[in-house]
Amino acid sequence: EDLENLSESLCDSRRRCVAFEDEELRARAEATARTLELTEEAQRFHNAGGDLERLGAEELRLAEELRAESQARLKLGETLEAELLVMASERRRLQEWEQLEVSEASL
Repeated sequence: EDLENLSESLCDSRRRCVAFEDEELRARAEATARTLELTEEAQRFHNAGGDLERLGAEELRLAEELRAESQARLKLGETLEAELLVMASERRRLQEWEQLEVSEASL
């Protein structure tokens, strides 16, 4: 009977040991899975940071392009304004000339 009790005690100890090992393996597997999730999440954040950096650079490039285009339009507007002033001056001179001709014709 002592041998039987010892054998059963040994079997219980083995079962507890196996259960403990199973629990330890399960905990390690969960920890490994969580570590993998965190690593993937960290990689996504890293990639998002790179994306934000690229977007910032693109935004800066577009702002510079817009500034250059605005300056070109401003210069074009100034040129057109100068040309319109010249045309208005020429029109006044032409009108004065025509009026002078009309005045001379009526004399």
